[in-house]
Amino acid sequence: MKIEKQSSTIEVREDCVIKTFVDKKISDEWFKTYTCFTVDKPIYTKVIEYTDNTLVMEKLDIWMPVNKYLKSKEITLDRQMCLNILSTYFQVIIDCIEYSKNLSKDYWTHDDLTIDNFVITNDNKIKLIDPDSFHLCKNPIDYKYSFGIIELENLMRKL
Repeated sequence: MKIEKQSSTIEVREDCVIKTFVDKKISDEWFKTYTCFTVDKPIYTKVIEYTDNTLVMEKLDIWMPVNKYLKSKEITLDRQMCLNILSTYFQVIIDCIEYSKNLSKDYWTHDDLTIDNFVITNDNKIKLIDPDSFHLCKNPIDYKYSFGIIELENLMRKL
């Protein structure tokens, strides 16, 4: 299966997912930083290999995207699942802050932290699926974090 987007193409294969970028380059520094950041952290999609414009990622056993789950009118939201979604969302922010403590000048952040980039796997784990949105920047917190928090707050009112 192939998904064409404006800035990338995502190809889902039997054993992996390949994301090819139109105008984005993957550097050795980014790959090393991401790999180090995600060690022993199961909430992040593993990047298996890369080229300058392609990421090869693990294939996840996805049950449902988080946004579809939270917005569904047919599903009764499960309290524990919703708390796991919230916990994972905030864990990404905490992990970025903690990782940044080991950096000398820049900060490690995610610039697209929305519920659109989280999935629920068949074993009920929450995973962030957008690794290329992590980057080094001059500010320790991305303004878009607040959008995700507001959206989560609105959707959790159904609990």
